[in-house]
Amino acid sequence: MSQNKKILSNIIKGIYLAAIFVAACFCFSHLLSQGNVDMTTEMSEPTLPVIHLHVGDYEVNYLYGYEVPMETSYMRDSLTVVGADRRIDYCVDTFGAQISSMKFEIRSIDGTRLVEDTEIRSGSPDSSGKIKGDFTIKDLITSGDEYMLIFVLNLGDDRAVRYYTRLIWSEDLHIEEKIAYVYDFSDRTFNKERAKELTKYLESNASGDNSSFMYTDIHSSFKQVTWGNLNIRRLGIPRITILELTPATGYFKVDYQVSIVEESGEAVCDVSEYFRIRYTTDRIYLLNWERYLAQIPDETRDIFAEDQVELGLARDVEIKESDGGNIFAFADQGKLISVNIPDQRVVSIFSFRNDDPSDLRCGHRDHAIHILDVDENGDVTFIVYGYMNRGPHEGHVGVTIYNYNSAYNTYEELAFVEYTRPASILMSGIKELSYIDREDRVYLMIERDVYVIDTSEQQIVKVASSLSDDAYRVSESGQMLLWQTEGDVYSSAKLRLLNLSTGLSEDIKAGYGEYIMPLGFMDEDMVYGLAKTRDVVTDIDGTIVFPMYKVIIRGASGDILKTYMQDGVYVMSCSFSEGMMNMTRASLDEKTGMYVPVNDDQIVRNAETVGNENHIEMVVTESLETIAQISMKDALDDQNILRIVPREIAYEGSRILDREEIDTTDHYYVYGLRGFMGSYLKASNALNSAYGMSGVVTDGQGQVIWYRTGRVSKNQIMAITEPEQTTPEESLAECVDTMLRFEGVTTNTRVLLSQGQNVQQILTDFLDEYKVFNLSGCNLDTVLFYVNKDIPVLAILNDQSAVLITGFNESEVVLFDPSIGELHKINMTDADNLFKANGYRFLTYVR
Repeated sequence: MSQNKKILSNIIKGIYLAAIFVAACFCFSHLLSQGNVDMTTEMSEPTLPVIHLHVGDYEVNYLYGYEVPMETSYMRDSLTVVGADRRIDYCVDTFGAQISSMKFEIRSIDGTRLVEDTEIRSGSPDSSGKIKGDFTIKDLITSGDEYMLIFVLNLGDDRAVRYYTRLIWSEDLHIEEKIAYVYDFSDRTFNKERAKELTKYLESNASGDNSSFMYTDIHSSFKQVTWGNLNIRRLGIPRITILELTPATGYFKVDYQVSIVEESGEAVCDVSEYFRIRYTTDRIYLLNWERYLAQIPDETRDIFAEDQVELGLARDVEIKESDGGNIFAFADQGKLISVNIPDQRVVSIFSFRNDDPSDLRCGHRDHAIHILDVDENGDVTFIVYGYMNRGPHEGHVGVTIYNYNSAYNTYEELAFVEYTRPASILMSGIKELSYIDREDRVYLMIERDVYVIDTSEQQIVKVASSLSDDAYRVSESGQMLLWQTEGDVYSSAKLRLLNLSTGLSEDIKAGYGEYIMPLGFMDEDMVYGLAKTRDVVTDIDGTIVFPMYKVIIRGASGDILKTYMQDGVYVMSCSFSEGMMNMTRASLDEKTGMYVPVNDDQIVRNAETVGNENHIEMVVTESLETIAQISMKDALDDQNILRIVPREIAYEGSRILDREEIDTTDHYYVYGLRGFMGSYLKASNALNSAYGMSGVVTDGQGQVIWYRTGRVSKNQIMAITEPEQTTPEESLAECVDTMLRFEGVTTNTRVLLSQGQNVQQILTDFLDEYKVFNLSGCNLDTVLFYVNKDIPVLAILNDQSAVLITGFNESEVVLFDPSIGELHKINMTDADNLFKANGYRFLTYVR
């Protein structure tokens, strides 16, 4: 009996000690959790309403809300047109949100001037949660000028949400006819019989890509345009966005989803179509059309087949693996998925999408995911950048740094960097440079500034700022950054090389009497050029000539791999492609002092390519044509795959990092068929980029400074009359004086030129309220845009004589030529050949 009591006593003691141990563990865990981390949670659902507008019977310009004021001059995602009655028809899809009040603002395109601020008296939501109405804009705007229309919705929880669209009041943009054409074209592609009407618009030829439904264009075959033999249907209503308009032309985007049914099941895909059309009174012409399709990955389906991951019609898939390749992660269409091969685990790490693929807010495609690192434990560090559809930063634009912890199956926000311009501009810089080093510091390029973020210390530091077009280079892997640290682009004596993997940097200095220029990378080996300071000259038009007598390829470890020099030959520029460096070269003509082109030369690098254990392959199938799949290191057992969805760690306080403001008022922004396409510091670079894509160029205040379409058939500046005859040597001064007199300025350019000033400097000084452009390198067709706007264009020839371009018709240009004392016409082709032979040296301005 006593023995039993003893056993019972020991059992009670054991239970008591176990209880104490459990309680101690709980208390210890609770104490540990008193820092930032409180609990795990699921990502919150979106809460912001969506606004769209109406043009006749068509729904256009779906607008998504911003919870912070954005920089107005950059918000060019859509354009809204009002006609003679200045009425706007709108629809607010509340999605259940309580709206306490609504108003609209109209501002100047740069946002500095408030034109109108009016409350919208709206009704209650209908049974579907939508508020429909209209309002009339006051007669305070100028016809033909662009403004910014801002809707402000005050929600019941005291949040003020803003929605942005450009606004233009015009009666001659033919907007209803253009939208009807765009909608009808897209709709007909789903019915082969009705689509026969489209053949008169298509330009099907051998250049068309008929190999994949992921990309189709105006040159594709009729069969490809009409979806081949796919069992396809469109889901929902197409969403049309008006991008750019002139009376004759229009740029439009159409977004929708499709369902494709195969034996393996149903696939849902996002589709975007881009239109550039020209309107005439007789008919509408299709100038360009592109269609992009991307399948939304569904990891819950049977997409794993032995050692393959079948992604289907997937575009732009990013993949990164751990050392050894046992674990990899891939990002596709806003989803991040990791695969742990040894553990047979598939983790749906992150996505803004929910279970409803048609949800406008969750599926809004204005962000991207980039994988920074995957380790052997299965942890993944990644960034989400662009517009935040939902979660703690819903309605904000920026970069969120996350870490997925495989052991705890959680992901955690490490830092958020706010941005107050459109996601498209932010995404351009991030795609060029985003990297994580060995200490888990993250490097990001935001426009032309480079930052390093220490998430453990919650610090952000700028390491390079205002990088000019030719003043920096990034290696293809993103590991190396090379930039000038002093002087301007053409007068710098020092470069800095930053190895982003190690965080170590070093300076590379030019020799005495030399300037240095970064040229690029061959793998991780940097290439730079050296020019003698005496050889770097500024032409009379303001163009700087930088002839490099030496080009050096330097390894990452500091050793010189190759030095390129040839007597009497200078390297003027370099380009890189697939392991080859091409050098544009010239020699100096001692008599004229001009550099004369000689044959290009090349340096070829035969680098060994190290393949990943897991990699993306493109394969051809009978029904879907070209599709994407991931070839894995080892096979998965599809019967034993463990599919996991992690939870998000919630935290107290803020992890928003404040950074220095970016001053980009001197930048030029290029917009093409697919929206924002890049920014430049040189106007000529921006115009050349836009010319190739029939695009638009704006400055940092949102002012349009150039677009390719919309030129009239003929125009002449009648205020500039026939000149008095001068010598060829004096013609340049006479042309500049004439430009200045045309703008009401009188000076003596001959004296200023004799004092060593160049033409660009003179025009900039005396036209101080205008923007003066050196458009050297742009062709004649490009600069006629300004003549069309009644602005003369100065053309300088190699002998330093000059003419003004003051008019044009369909086959000729009008030249103001002081050297012969005439205002005369010359054939358009002959004129372009003349200016091309003289280096396309143009200067002009905008008011």
